[in-house]
Amino acid sequence: MGTGRAGAPTPSANAPSATHGTAGKGSPLRNGTATTTPVSPDSGARGATPQPFRFPNDIAVHATLSKPCVRPGQVETLTVVTQPRGGVVYQAVYANGAGGAASPWGLGYGGNDKGYADKEGNYRSSWTVAANAPAGKGYVDVVVGFDSKWGRATPAFAVANPNGSCSS
Repeated sequence: MGTGRAGAPTPSANAPSATHGTAGKGSPLRNGTATTTPVSPDSGARGATPQPFRFPNDIAVHATLSKPCVRPGQVETLTVVTQPRGGVVYQAVYANGAGGAASPWGLGYGGNDKGYADKEGNYRSSWTVAANAPAGKGYVDVVVGFDSKWGRATPAFAVANPNGSCSS
């Protein structure tokens, strides 16, 4: 259940450090080699990693998450700074490789929405991590499109285990 909205303030220097990438020309995300194999929810996988982006990264994308370690039931907030008025889509991918969207496109853990960056290039969206979200490392796949150009960032997060720890 996203609440994507444009007009969010630019992240401050004191913002949490759950960030990843500035996708754009020369970005380490360009022609990436990290892969993931989707697995079933009960496979016991310890973490998910992004697949390669199949488009040129021509738009800079900086994405941050409010909580690098989130407990089921808590709200996670994604903040994106990118191309002004660019179209933003995202999907959280959890430790078992499943997406946050509702079935049949995910397992309904939360973290799937779309919208537009405002005239300064800011976009913000929040979701509640489902009680049944698997513990472990995940990421949010953030893609921005504007004028037939694309950019991507993949900020990482972890869902805490029943003891409240995100350590492996």
